[in-house]
Amino acid sequence: MCLRLNSLSLSQIGSFDRLLWVQSLDLSHNQLHSIEGLEALQLLSCLNLSHNNLSSFTALDPLRFLKSLRVLDISYNEIGAHTVDTRRHLCSSPLSHTLDYDKKFEEVANGDETVVNFWEAYSIFGGLNITQLDNMGNAAAIYVMCVLS
Repeated sequence: MCLRLNSLSLSQIGSFDRLLWVQSLDLSHNQLHSIEGLEALQLLSCLNLSHNNLSSFTALDPLRFLKSLRVLDISYNEIGAHTVDTRRHLCSSPLSHTLDYDKKFEEVANGDETVVNFWEAYSIFGGLNITQLDNMGNAAAIYVMCVLS
């Protein structure tokens, strides 16, 4: 089932608990700052969030729970254009065994935006099986591509 809620000037999402059957959702051209509430849509395979006001990877955190998600459009948001809250990243990472952990921890603790953006992208997209992604028009677009490749 496909649900189109595009161009409605939505600034937040309510609960989707009664719409668990939705497989394709279009929320493009709204004013969303967060996508909390989408995590209930376990059958969702296609999601369009383009042209919203999503400003960080933190705003995309509910995507981690959408294991059926294959197609994602997050183009033309503000992802990576604002300062990142580094307090979320003061913990170890699954990548710590391949990186110089002490150095990366220090960079994250000091707010190195490149490292923080990569870790944010990894925490959200690392466990997904996305086959098609559009992230054009975002300042942090490169980090998502690195995680998915």
